[in-house]
Amino acid sequence: MRRRAAAPRTVGWSVVSAQAAANLGFFAVVPFLADHLASGMGLSAALVGVVLGARTAAQQGLFVVGGALADRFGPRALGLAGCGVRVVGFVLLGTGQSLPALLAAAVLTGLGGALFSPAFEATLSRAAGEDREGPGRRAWFARFAAVGEVGALLGPALGGLLLGASFLAVCLLSAGLFLALGVLLGLAMPRRAALGRPTGSWRPMLADRRFLAFAALYAGCLFTWNQLYFAMPLELSASTGAVTATAVMFAAASLAVATLQIPVTRWIGACPLAAVIPLGFLVMAASMLAVPAARALGAPPAAAVVAAALVLVAGHMIAAPTALAAVAELAGGNPPGACHGLLATCGGIAVLAGNALIGPLLDPGPDGVPATGWLALAAVPAAGAIGLRLLLSRDHSHPADPAPEGAGAATGKEPHDNPARR
Repeated sequence: MRRRAAAPRTVGWSVVSAQAAANLGFFAVVPFLADHLASGMGLSAALVGVVLGARTAAQQGLFVVGGALADRFGPRALGLAGCGVRVVGFVLLGTGQSLPALLAAAVLTGLGGALFSPAFEATLSRAAGEDREGPGRRAWFARFAAVGEVGALLGPALGGLLLGASFLAVCLLSAGLFLALGVLLGLAMPRRAALGRPTGSWRPMLADRRFLAFAALYAGCLFTWNQLYFAMPLELSASTGAVTATAVMFAAASLAVATLQIPVTRWIGACPLAAVIPLGFLVMAASMLAVPAARALGAPPAAAVVAAALVLVAGHMIAAPTALAAVAELAGGNPPGACHGLLATCGGIAVLAGNALIGPLLDPGPDGVPATGWLALAAVPAAGAIGLRLLLSRDHSHPADPAPEGAGAATGKEPHDNPARR
């Protein structure tokens, strides 16, 4: 007998849970990786940067490949493959004693994420579209972000408990979590995506100028979000208690996403794409200006950065779930996995290029990062807001949650004017 397909809501919650488990395993290791490489392995700062950069480049650069493979072989197969690759990567990361071994481990951990992340997003988008009584794609991606952030919040605490034993113990814990995640995906995810059109080709997507423009403009979101890991810690590095303040900043950001993402998305409701996504970008631009503004008012550096981080989180919560939900609509009939992958790859390129170009302006002085650096950082999301407003106002003033299967993006046809299901 043919296996009965899982209900869309079951698939949706499986993907949301899988994202939380993936973040738990990932963030149990990554916050301690730089210290392990420098203190435990004796690598120079330059080599630590090479290893960390290899992981980021492998993941972000190969997202579009992972998405295309998910369209070709189905998201379940890519999810299982990604978990398997990460298991091998984390074991090698804990046991590797040479630079080539560590580089290979870093690339494998990045490749694993590039395989399963687009598969997660494409599966969630489709399941939300098939759930006729469900709340809509925006709400599902809000759950995806909020529940996933719980894993990101608990991961460092879990890793820290085992770090006293050894870094290898932490890596084996993460490998075990990804092994368990693979079992969950094997049981819960659909065996193959039935998209109603041939899959696996990303050429039509690359010929879609409208979607390419959207992906290029939206890349500013990931670039600005990355300043939570780059510019804001640099600002704190010039003050006393930098380590504690940085930990407080990350904890506050994760807690805000975990508790407020779903209410924020509910508040946005069915507002048009052309209003919601640019608004989120403008709030993120304001977050880059909050630090020099607070500094001018005499606020302590830690308070200024934590406040700026919370404003950044607010902008990200407004823009990101709506944009991810809109991919199914904006992609038209193009393969959804490849489209989600392209969105992430463009963001990775923006992070690498933007940090290289603006990075020289961020060298902290006695008072922190110069105001000119913060102004340059704010210009990126501000320009993105203008570009996205112009692009999305042309022919996409309706909400990002088109009708379920049969009337919208899930069938590969352009959606009609349907309000979001609440």
